[in-house]
Amino acid sequence: MAANESTIDKHKRLAKRIPAKIASEGTIESIDELLAEDVVVRISTLGTAEDWDEFQELPQREAFPDLKATVDRIVSEDDHGAMQVTLSGTHRGPFMSVDPTEEEFEIEHTIFAQFADDEIVELWGQLDAFGLFRRIGVIEAPMG
Repeated sequence: MAANESTIDKHKRLAKRIPAKIASEGTIESIDELLAEDVVVRISTLGTAEDWDEFQELPQREAFPDLKATVDRIVSEDDHGAMQVTLSGTHRGPFMSVDPTEEEFEIEHTIFAQFADDEIVELWGQLDAFGLFRRIGVIEAPMG
């Protein structure tokens, strides 16, 4: 931790590395040093993992090999942090029983993290699945 870095700033920096590392390095393994071994991860539509091994088995980015993540906003208080993230990419592999459409997308994703010491012990992710499926051409937007 930098000499004048507050705990909140440290938590923000730690949390912000998650989407950046997954998008840039392309693997869940790239964030293992950020997460506690017994981390609990809950990603809407993808499922819940009760530890690191289960987390690695959640659907990965093979469906979106050019995935990019931009942290648009981050806030932190006490031992929790929240991020608004823009995800973009191209649907090039199977995802949730949907064959590749080769369609590009850009959606919002919200991530909440809980910290203990220098690790993230719990992650919650709210994926805009409706927006994703609409943008990759699986469902049509409602008329209105």
